[in-house]
Amino acid sequence: MQYLDRKTILGTLLKSEVVEVPEWGGHVVIKELSAADALVLGNMEFESTVYQLATYLIHSLYDDKDNKLFSMDDLEALTHCSFNVLNRLSDIVLRLSNLSRLPGESKAEEDEAGN
Repeated sequence: MQYLDRKTILGTLLKSEVVEVPEWGGHVVIKELSAADALVLGNMEFESTVYQLATYLIHSLYDDKDNKLFSMDDLEALTHCSFNVLNRLSDIVLRLSNLSRLPGESKAEEDEAGN
């Protein structure tokens, strides 16, 4: 039996997936939400679903060198991207993060959406 130590646990990488985004002409790395991000984002109130999707992608999209692609300064610009792309990529974030819905989204909202 192997016991874990602090360094091993804290050095564990978040799950990630390289995803092709043909609408944007290339690939991105999508990472699962960290516990801290999920907690913060779960307590945020969003102006609309599009702002919510864009915010989650800001916290989850990386380049091939492990640099975040966007910051909160890019929120408004991201809301002008294709809803289908934002929704598709957000679904991957949810899957990687083992979430059935976005943190902060109520069960009633999920039921209304038919999930």
